[in-house]
Amino acid sequence: MRIGFGRSAGVLALTMAGCMSRLSQPTQASAPADFFPLADASRWEYVVRHFPGGKAFKFVAVVRGERFVAAAGRRCRVVDETYTGFGGGFAHPVAYCRRGGFLDRVMSIEYQGTRLRDNGLKSVERRFLPVALAPGTSWEGLTNAYQLPDGSGYVVRQVHRAMLEREVVEVPAGRFRDCLRVETKALHNARTRERVIGPTVIFYYVDWYAPGVGLVKTLQTARRGEAQPISQIELISYSIAAGAGSRP
Repeated sequence: MRIGFGRSAGVLALTMAGCMSRLSQPTQASAPADFFPLADASRWEYVVRHFPGGKAFKFVAVVRGERFVAAAGRRCRVVDETYTGFGGGFAHPVAYCRRGGFLDRVMSIEYQGTRLRDNGLKSVERRFLPVALAPGTSWEGLTNAYQLPDGSGYVVRQVHRAMLEREVVEVPAGRFRDCLRVETKALHNARTRERVIGPTVIFYYVDWYAPGVGLVKTLQTARRGEAQPISQIELISYSIAAGAGSRP
């Protein structure tokens, strides 16, 4: 599952459950709305379902504020991600770091008391989202799910495009209009230090972001446009900027 607070924390979840290319520049420079707000103390709760069977677990993301993150070498906004009902129940920090007009997701960090430390796995998603996310934007990203000391690991190359969703998106948290729809093709590969090995596994994702709210829904499929998803994420509740929650 690619949650990435959603989306790409799911690269790690997929790996546990069992290619570098030229990166394009975003095609639009500014956004009239904030589709990925990261205000301090904001909170989002999701239900994640895997099919067939619809087995579900909860996923909660809480913005903890700006911290220096040694794994990124800069100050980043830290979000605690907590999973329950999926072997989780503890907070895992993820750092969102601005770099070259994009947000990177640094996942190879953990708490040591109240301090953040680098766990050495080199888990990072480059170009997770453009800072100026807007309709008409297209870009490529690369996720290093993990890298072992011998140089082997697991990588995912993503190709994204964003467009305005003209339909109302309905989830347990409410009905959301004027969402941004981000379609992604993700190519998964194991690799050694020198080269990619084994077959390429491809998944498709559609993420919906509501203005002023953030991610409200994700669908993962094995084929583009397939009706039956492999996994689904839906927003249950949210509170933006120090508890100012609302229902559209």
